[in-house]
Amino acid sequence: MAISFSPAEQDVINKQKLPDDSLPKYYNTNPLSPETSQFTRISRDFEAYLILQPSSQKQTVQGWIKAVKTFNVANTDRDIILAAYLNIRATDVALRLNQLDSSLSNFADFKASLTTGNGTDPSKYADILELDLLSKSLQRPIEETVVAREQAFHENNMVLLLSKKLAFTKADTSINTELTAWQAVMGTYAGQDI
Repeated sequence: MAISFSPAEQDVINKQKLPDDSLPKYYNTNPLSPETSQFTRISRDFEAYLILQPSSQKQTVQGWIKAVKTFNVANTDRDIILAAYLNIRATDVALRLNQLDSSLSNFADFKASLTTGNGTDPSKYADILELDLLSKSLQRPIEETVVAREQAFHENNMVLLLSKKLAFTKADTSINTELTAWQAVMGTYAGQDI
């Protein structure tokens, strides 16, 4: 939908407008499908907007673009560090889970062997009070291992969740391409001194 301009505005636009094949391009980023990202020529309405805007407004936009580019570089560095940290945590948690699961499994096998004796009759020694007390005495410290295993399990889930979130929202270089293209677009037209 074309915008209506006053005759004076249209005169200013006509003096500065570029041929179709010379219109500046912005980078149209598609974060969900990066392979479809592309450079796209600006519309005539946006060209008119850029021509009619005060130079000071365009300088302010340029300043913000520079600031955001700096911020994005910091975010890219942050994401690299966070990804490395999460990889280390994931490896550590996996090792701890394996060790804790192995310890708990070994204890369960041991505890079962106490009441079965030779391993064939689970009820043979089940009624011996002292055997039950010994089993409970051994079980209490093992509860700490159960708690540590639960903590490791939840930490593993948190690491996986953060890793997925990071993969979806991490800063990347395409935003810098996009911002650089917008800088070029904004700098194509001098704007108006008001």
